[in-house]
Amino acid sequence: MGKPVLNAVPIWRGLAGVLAACGVALLLGCGPGVGGTGTGSQEALTAFGAAPATLCASPLGASLGCTASPGTASPGSSVALPWLVDSASAARVTAHVSGDDVAFEAHCEGLHFEGRWGAVAGQGERFYGFATLGSVGTPVLATLSLVPQAGGVSTLLQDSQGRVLSGPHLLLAQTTPPPAAACP
Repeated sequence: MGKPVLNAVPIWRGLAGVLAACGVALLLGCGPGVGGTGTGSQEALTAFGAAPATLCASPLGASLGCTASPGTASPGSSVALPWLVDSASAARVTAHVSGDDVAFEAHCEGLHFEGRWGAVAGQGERFYGFATLGSVGTPVLATLSLVPQAGGVSTLLQDSQGRVLSGPHLLLAQTTPPPAAACP
């Protein structure tokens, strides 16, 4: 008597199906926090239990050249000095502020962060958002603290567990972006 024949799909077909499903999942995954059309910053604020705040109404407003005095600026106010850089001639670290949002780059580390200014009761205000390491990294919840210092703004990027991802960096405010530095 012969061996029974199982109605099995060849293994390569099974693997092809799994890979196709992963591809579809990746395409559908372009949403919040991954550069898609979702509401990543709002999700980050909610995840941290933070409420949106007005950047120009914070003590940081003067460092960014906000025209309104602290406490009186409206949400989405523009800043006169939207670029924070570690060097005016060749930056390794930059932050671009637009209204109450920021895009932070540690170019040589391959680290990117996008977030929205917010506050948690009993804690200082900061940016809440998602950080990504590399172009295909998985976004992680993170915060970017900015503190006015003599001569600039100190930044510290941390994940949701408080681990330092980048910084501290002393950045200078200016009106235009500098060229990126060559990385070793």
